Amino acid sequence: MFAKYVISTKSNSPRFLGLSSLYFEVQTRKYHRKIQLEDLSKVHIEKRRKLAPLIVGGIITSLSLLSIILYYSSFEIIGLVAFGLLLTYFGVTEYTVIRLDYANVHELVWLPLSVKIDSVRPFIAILEFYVSKKAFPVLYASPVLYEDQNLVHYESSKVKARGTIIYQFGLPSVSSMPYVAVNPALLDHYIEVDGQGKVIAEGEYLINHQAIIDNNTINLS
Repeated sequence: MFAKYVISTKSNSPRFLGLSSLYFEVQTRKYHRKIQLEDLSKVHIEKRRKLAPLIVGGIITSLSLLSIILYYSSFEIIGLVAFGLLLTYFGVTEYTVIRLDYANVHELVWLPLSVKIDSVRPFIAILEFYVSKKAFPVLYASPVLYEDQNLVHYESSKVKARGTIIYQFGLPSVSSMPYVAVNPALLDHYIEVDGQGKVIAEGEYLINHQAIIDNNTINLS
């Protein structure tokens, strides 16, 4: 796995989106899939509402209020009104949803309400790029600390950076910092994707030389 989006860290069981050179993995509380990339024909991210609680909540709320108006009020009926309103709330709330088409299967992956679409969009963009181009997009990596300005290591195992290495789809806007073009699928560690403006991912390790696309892209000015 070279890219990971962490859905939740509150549980002992991991909840994440993972991407390797061979597969795409989804692990939530109720859903787990590990799909070969070659089988994926379409990936799309969108916001959706859950119709079932919206419809049921609307019916319960309407009938309960009608009963109060026409007949009488009781704690039971007031409780039904509250329950109906709660269902309606879950129905009108928008969730981030990933639509997957693979091997003649069409699936919707509903992510928890805590997952904001803008934070996970870069992860899906990498996946969409692969599905379309059969290759991963070039990422540009640069350090946060000048102590990591060499960026690249030649060791046989991963080397921890002193600070954070940040990744972008385009060239870094701060030209005084070194940067290098990277094939993310060849990294010897995973980067954690979480969209924050132009920065789409962060890593704790220096970049292994095998992942460098072109050494001439290093800018040490």
